[in-house]
Amino acid sequence: LSLGEYVALTAAGVFDFETGLRLIKVRAEAMQFELSGGRPGAKAQGMCLVVGMVKDEVERL
Repeated sequence: LSLGEYVALTAAGVFDFETGLRLIKVRAEAMQFELSGGRPGAKAQGMCLVVGMVKDEVERL
């Protein structure tokens, strides 16, 4: 889930604020582990957000 989806679920009363924060923390830790190459043999990676470009333009980069 995206951070916005966690916010929406919390606002909708699916879980309370503290639970929402804990879930976001676990999500952040999992993403950090994966992006840092945390598993044996894994390479460090990165992420970015691309706005305003079509797929072909992004693939050329």
